[in-house]
Amino acid sequence: MMTLLSSKSRFADRSRSLWMVRRASYGDSVVETSNLEKVGESARMKYIQPEGETDSQARRTAVPEHDQKSIIVTRWLAIVAIWVAFGSAYVAIKVGVSGAPPLLFSGPRFLIAGSILLGVALIPSGGRLKMSRRDVVLAAVAGTALIAGGQGGVSYASQFLTPGITAVLVSTAPIWAAVFGRITLGTRIPAQVTVGLVIGFVGVIFLTAPWTDQVNSAAAVIAVLAAIFWAGGTLIGARQSSASRPIATTAIGCISGGIVQILAGTALGEWDHLHLTSMHSSIWVVFTYLVVVPSAIGMSLFCWLLATSSSIFANTQSYVSPIVALFLGWLLLGDPLTVRVIACAAVVLVGVALIVTRSAHMNGNEAAYGERSTDQHERKSGTMGVDTT
Repeated sequence: MMTLLSSKSRFADRSRSLWMVRRASYGDSVVETSNLEKVGESARMKYIQPEGETDSQARRTAVPEHDQKSIIVTRWLAIVAIWVAFGSAYVAIKVGVSGAPPLLFSGPRFLIAGSILLGVALIPSGGRLKMSRRDVVLAAVAGTALIAGGQGGVSYASQFLTPGITAVLVSTAPIWAAVFGRITLGTRIPAQVTVGLVIGFVGVIFLTAPWTDQVNSAAAVIAVLAAIFWAGGTLIGARQSSASRPIATTAIGCISGGIVQILAGTALGEWDHLHLTSMHSSIWVVFTYLVVVPSAIGMSLFCWLLATSSSIFANTQSYVSPIVALFLGWLLLGDPLTVRVIACAAVVLVGVALIVTRSAHMNGNEAAYGERSTDQHERKSGTMGVDTT
């Protein structure tokens, strides 16, 4: 009997300690376990993972059902805004590079956008970056690949390709990320991803149609190389441990990538072709639009979704943004939408969708509701991805 009483006492002490730890960790925002019984079944609770928190920490905040619905609506509004922002960026880039050198048009906007994002990231932390030196270096290297290689290639290819075709070719980044994950990390490629790879490659081949003159083959190769750089950058970025600082990480990448683009443009002599005084007003309009909407607002929303929802949900932009770019290119610029372009684009996007949605099934999460899932396969293979616009 004394042993039993002693065990009960130790259990009570341990429960009290755990309650105090939870209370200290979350403060007043957490509904205490002892008070949950008072809530009743009429106010059902849904666990929503806070921003920046990893699954391994196993910390959850109870949110009333009506608040959960509000969060879901907010996420859907954010993803629709991302679709439009990233898709329209290809049209804006096409207009911009028609009157300005591609690298000097692209580099400064990322430098400005990165500076804005860095300021946003530093305000809550009192001006402290709160990132290790290793993560800062990785963010800069990843940004060089993503922004300089990926976005620089997009800007250059946009001189010769329609926005829709450029967007479709760049959307193959998850395909290359899966391939690189297999080659460099030995990540197993599931059957669904293999099918997606084959379908995506077939669609790209028929879309670019190197045996015809309907698409500039050299520019198409550059767009694909941009996707390859982007895939490599996501692999580098996946090695960072600062998942709780997505905006700061993105800001560092934008700044480093923007600087490298400016240096590359200088080396290629683009300053000789940049005439600011005679530049058409439409160039300044789209430059401002690209800095504010896709780069600052769009990337901030994307980082927020990656930190608070499923990466699968956030990366639906990989196969929705090209559709937006195809439509806006046709509507605003009069780009032709032939049956071949539509069919090949559909094939490529089906392949991308198969790859991007595979990890959702691996975890049993519903991307439609944006439930957060940090999947090791995603991080290792780099298929989490970020849009290159």
